[in-house]
Amino acid sequence: MLIIRLTLFRPKPWFCTSSIVLFFWVWVVDKLSADTLLNILVFCAIFSLALFSPIDSERRHLNTDQKKQYRIITIFITIIFWVIYELLLYMEFEVYAVCIAEGIMLTAILQIPCVVKKYERNLTCKNKTLNEDNRYKWNKATLTHILTRQEYCGDVVNFKTTKHFRDKRNHYVDRSQWHITENVHEPIIDRTDFENVQRILENAPVKRPNGDGEIHPLSGLLFCKDCGAKMHIRIDYRNGGKRHVAYCSEYHKGKDKNPKCSSPHIMDADLLMQTVADVLKKIAEYSISNRAEFEALVKKSLAMQQTDKTKKQQKRIPQITTRLEQIDKVLNKLYEDNALGTIPQDRYEQMSQKYSEEYYSLKAELEQLREQLSAFENAGGRAQKFVKLIDRYADFTDLTPTILNEFISRIEVHERDKKRAKQAIQHIGIYFNHIGRFENELTQLAEPTEQEIRQMREEIEEARKEKSRAYHRNYSREYRARNLEKQREYDRIKAREYRAKKKAQAAAALSAP
Repeated sequence: MLIIRLTLFRPKPWFCTSSIVLFFWVWVVDKLSADTLLNILVFCAIFSLALFSPIDSERRHLNTDQKKQYRIITIFITIIFWVIYELLLYMEFEVYAVCIAEGIMLTAILQIPCVVKKYERNLTCKNKTLNEDNRYKWNKATLTHILTRQEYCGDVVNFKTTKHFRDKRNHYVDRSQWHITENVHEPIIDRTDFENVQRILENAPVKRPNGDGEIHPLSGLLFCKDCGAKMHIRIDYRNGGKRHVAYCSEYHKGKDKNPKCSSPHIMDADLLMQTVADVLKKIAEYSISNRAEFEALVKKSLAMQQTDKTKKQQKRIPQITTRLEQIDKVLNKLYEDNALGTIPQDRYEQMSQKYSEEYYSLKAELEQLREQLSAFENAGGRAQKFVKLIDRYADFTDLTPTILNEFISRIEVHERDKKRAKQAIQHIGIYFNHIGRFENELTQLAEPTEQEIRQMREEIEEARKEKSRAYHRNYSREYRARNLEKQREYDRIKAREYRAKKKAQAAAALSAP
């Protein structure tokens, strides 16, 4: 405890030097006992903690009276706790003396007026009083830092930092260089929950309210199908309504920065929420009533997801295994030749390094391929995990962000079949956790056929025309109601002109020979 306190509080260098000199002088000259030496060291430690704590750095902002008050109280506290330590030492409580004295000392230091003033200055409350509800001042950044610690899953993570060759200070290294030992101690949180949190943080590293002050439940889950970028959600207040609209974030940067995306992929987020809720309810009802058939459908869907890339990976594994055996034989032969002296030493080192690098690179590639393939092969376990997830949220009524992040990993939004149209058909791809994209007879009920798409397009066009005709009829009716007197006056003028024209024609006919 003494060493820890001295390390944390970092006393002045001159005081450390004087303490060491005093220690050796007492040991060499006076030949005192070990208890006396321990007493001297404890006194030096208590005095240094009281005088050179981090709180002491604020004394430069105090006036002369406050500094004098601080020095007097510090010396007084040091003497008091030195007496307490001696009493405890006399009662043969040597082990607990340092700990108790330091704890009481720090509590007393916080009662000093200048210290309380400094502590209140750091509080987040407006009235400069201690917030009992949030006395540890945890915020979003604190919780995010806690949720990124893999140690809470029961793992031990080592070698996260290394000393740089220039400044000789510790720097964080890449995650690939960490040494992780899994399932060492009792986990605090479930590994599945931890992985979901990491996925959420990766998809939405800055998840804050938008310009409208809201965070939509689908925020961080929508992605553009063409360019793969995230989709932002904003609120459209046009036409006296409130509508959440999702659009591609990269499209608004310009075609020069992202030429892949040629459309904003605008999507009604509220309508998408309703569609996702219908799909989840349909899957939940089917899985509860037909458990075995649902697991069979999930396995079939996972088998369909094995693309050409997966098949190439399966062919690549025996090739890597054969090559590793060949390299092993070559290295054994090189070692024998080097031992017998039939090959020069520099040549042996060059070839050995070359084959060793190839060996370890192929071995790492083999482990990566096996991990990827095991995810597809363990279809039964993934199906059971998804079924357990459905059982947990079987009776949900509203889609909350927790339910969405538990079930869905990402949603890909496709382009509309007709651009710049208010009413058009737009496809989406839903990727679930544990099972990926679930495409089968169950979800195809929500997918329209070609004939239905054609009929829907005709209905949309007819509805658009009818809306236009109704608008013109209403406009004509309103226009006539507003300008009724003008229209009547206009009709009277036209009637007089018509009668005058007829009279002129009749008079011309009579005057003609």
